[in-house]
Amino acid sequence: MPIPLIATAKSTCETIRGLVWWTNDLFCLTISRPAGFRCTAGQFARLGLAEIDAPHPTAWRAYSITSGPDDPNLEFYGVQVPGGAFTSAVKTLQAGDSILLEQAPNGFMAPDRFVDGDSLWMLASGTGLGPYISMLCGNPAMIEDTRRLLHERGFRPCRRALPGQFVTENYW
Repeated sequence: MPIPLIATAKSTCETIRGLVWWTNDLFCLTISRPAGFRCTAGQFARLGLAEIDAPHPTAWRAYSITSGPDDPNLEFYGVQVPGGAFTSAVKTLQAGDSILLEQAPNGFMAPDRFVDGDSLWMLASGTGLGPYISMLCGNPAMIEDTRRLLHERGFRPCRRALPGQFVTENYW
């Protein structure tokens, strides 16, 4: 049974809407979004859970927000850390349980930071994809700009990945 969580002046107690384990180590956590919580694509938020058998009442960890800025829920990707205080507690959670969310999102990895460039190359792997997923989901104009750029450079959309072609998919 999860340890009860208590919201503070800096946090709210939210409901877990879903928890999907894509592999033994990679998970996707969806939680309720509190009224008035505003974030920009590319930011991160700190989540808090009661530690299991530990002297500290709450383990806090920062996770990139992967949902779009206007989505009704907040979504985060994470990796199981062997013996980690936070992710060990995540393993015990299920939909309907509570989690703490720090009220102020953080981070500067936002699309408006890159306004002066001609091209934006987004390279990442694993959970590092989180900020980019948020940017793409929260900014469909960026997708159209990317498609236009690829067309201008001679790439053609195609269902098969052949040399000189690209595959596009929509996620919203």
